[in-house]
Amino acid sequence: MRRRYALPALPVLVLLTSPRASLPAQTISVGEIRVASFSPLASPEISTVIDLAFGATGDGQLDSATFIWSQAPCPAAVKIKFFRPDGRTLRYLEERGRYDVVAGSGAFRTVETVVLGPAVSVRRGDLIGITSLTSCGRPTVHEGGSYFVASGDVSQDVTLPAPVPGVSARSISSRPAGRPRPVHRSFS
Repeated sequence: MRRRYALPALPVLVLLTSPRASLPAQTISVGEIRVASFSPLASPEISTVIDLAFGATGDGQLDSATFIWSQAPCPAAVKIKFFRPDGRTLRYLEERGRYDVVAGSGAFRTVETVVLGPAVSVRRGDLIGITSLTSCGRPTVHEGGSYFVASGDVSQDVTLPAPVPGVSARSISSRPAGRPRPVHRSFS
């Protein structure tokens, strides 16, 4: 059964929850949905967005997914995918869908919950992705979030690019250029 909500200002990619068989009160989640600044992702028409920041919180079975889409209705527009990090490689695990986005209209962001049938097995740290299959709408992500966008409907391992070195420069004094800064040395 699908639950539908049309909300004007909720963000992000995907949240999944499922009770664990051995601990019925505990939920496992992958991804995050929270109230914060967000925007529809500017990406190629068919693309897969993988959330790098919020891996699975435990081992277990996931049976539903909730995501925010930029518009509706969008028939057969979405797939939900799962990956296991292995260094810079994200190992493709499995996917569910083609899901219809049916809630909301035009200018409103749409919160959509879908059933993952059959349930998906995950391990702590596994990642989730969402694939846009049509030109109708886009996934919604946190501004400043950590995600990777791959062109196309990914169904194989993904290699992340090498990290960009953390380099910065700044002024530590207000001395005019060309005037050396005095150096003080102490010798014992």
